[in-house]
Amino acid sequence: MTNKDFVNSKQTDKFNKDYKLNKSEQIYAFFCALILSFGGLFMLFRWMLQIATD
Repeated sequence: MTNKDFVNSKQTDKFNKDYKLNKSEQIYAFFCALILSFGGLFMLFRWMLQIATD
């Protein structure tokens, strides 16, 4: 096999710096980040209310 055989192949090595997420991976990453962000905010507000009411 020569290097020409791999010219049109999609980059599947996720640790390569040139790897691009496909559409479903982008949506999954977006919702994971969204859930983590709202979860962190909820925990922060709950902690602040707990401190304020003690």
